Amino acid sequence: MATEFQKAFETEKWILSLFGFYPQWNPEPLWKHARRVFCIAVTLTYIISMCTGPFLENSVMILCTVMGLSKMVQLLTSKRQFREIEHYISNMKPSIIRRSSLIGAFRVSVVTLVGFLGIMPLSMKNQRMLPYKSWLPYSVEGASPYYSTFIFEVISIVMAAFTNSTIDMMYYCLVDICCAELDVLKLNIIEIDMSDHVDIVEDELKKIVIHHHKIIRLVGIIQEIFSSVVFVQCMASVLVICFLGFQLIYVDKLPSVKALIELSFIACMLIQIFCYCWFGHNITMKSSEVGDICYHTKWFESDLMIRKIILIIMERCKKPVELRAKIFTLNLQTLLAILRSSYSYMAILRTLYTDE
Repeated sequence: MATEFQKAFETEKWILSLFGFYPQWNPEPLWKHARRVFCIAVTLTYIISMCTGPFLENSVMILCTVMGLSKMVQLLTSKRQFREIEHYISNMKPSIIRRSSLIGAFRVSVVTLVGFLGIMPLSMKNQRMLPYKSWLPYSVEGASPYYSTFIFEVISIVMAAFTNSTIDMMYYCLVDICCAELDVLKLNIIEIDMSDHVDIVEDELKKIVIHHHKIIRLVGIIQEIFSSVVFVQCMASVLVICFLGFQLIYVDKLPSVKALIELSFIACMLIQIFCYCWFGHNITMKSSEVGDICYHTKWFESDLMIRKIILIIMERCKKPVELRAKIFTLNLQTLLAILRSSYSYMAILRTLYTDE
């Protein structure tokens, strides 16, 4: 799907603003603060109610919800960085960016998972099941307490799932914008006519250098906001994929509704981690291509001063832009490492389960 730079993450911004978690620059009315407090209170109630229920069965949901809550807090404490990002994007030249289909696939996987979690209890005949098991101080045998509790739990799941996943999608969109800007930069380099007057070519190359520096700065801001979040998310994903994979293969009966939900959960987590690693890999490749594209210019027709500027650009591009999750770089090798780790831990669980 193609859209303008300035509108590239409007959907994600709207969803986070709806729940009160997108940083605002101007003083907010009281009702907006109340909305944010309400959402946090519902999320905390959701976590506590799962912790007081069967902890092992709810462990995956608890882990994902705590991760989502930590992302919300990180977002709210990054007001300055988001203001810089919006200022940078608003000053971009009007251009069209084709949003990656991976972002849409991740959104579909989240909606599918939430749908399964909401529909599963209703598919159980002659049983009053809830989306997740938790301790309640009252009985849900009656219709009124059951449906009111059911609606509350569904709202909790929707809020937790959509805020958590939307923060991920905002990250993907911002990195996608950086990749598109690098493509624009490469196009601008190619279009420079090296046979023009030296002053004209020099001015064009200076604009290229400034543009490149701004892109690197934008990536740095994204890194500043999301590095810790992505690191913890990757660690959590290893555990979630491992635990759900073990349950699916060795514990649950197939076919079953629970197994279908676990499959959806695993698919959602895999797409999430794949997107993190793919966009990290993509921006590294595109930043390397900026240096390579200099070879495609007619640099040999230019003045010595121009050649020196081109050489400086190429030297800077020898250290490509990288997105890191604290101690490791986000690329396809990291994705394979995460999958290998999940399989290794699952093999350990299988050994322990078989011995028992």
